[in-house]
Amino acid sequence: MHNEFSRAYIADINCENSLLQFAVASVWLTDIEDGSDFGFGYPIVRMNILCDTGSSAVYSGAYVVSLQALKSWIRQTRAASESLSGAVTLGGWLDEKEVTFEFSLQHLGSIEASVKFVFEKEEHSYRFQFDQSYLAPALVAAKRFLSERGEST
Repeated sequence: MHNEFSRAYIADINCENSLLQFAVASVWLTDIEDGSDFGFGYPIVRMNILCDTGSSAVYSGAYVVSLQALKSWIRQTRAASESLSGAVTLGGWLDEKEVTFEFSLQHLGSIEASVKFVFEKEEHSYRFQFDQSYLAPALVAAKRFLSERGEST
């Protein structure tokens, strides 16, 4: 359940953007850009991330990840989901901030996950578990996000 802190931020997010939901962690993919504003020679994806445990919440928006990294994450997540084993990481950055979302599939369909936010000198870390039923809808949302923008996985 989202607390008041996260509800205020969620209200500002365009709900038509692709949402990847993993228990207490939510990742919104918002747009694909050419990356030149950041000095990159490759396409980037903008994303917002929220972790909300009910008693604690951290939201950060405007992170970027390379388009290739997102496509790789989709392929790795699909493979891990099919084999019921493996570990997958998706990281994003912006200026002095970075975020890392990691998960590894354990026995019996349980997934260990962590999200780490680093804001200049401040760090917030969350560790949680969820079951593999979250993976299929997240993969569908990520693929739809790419497909609607003319990209394939």
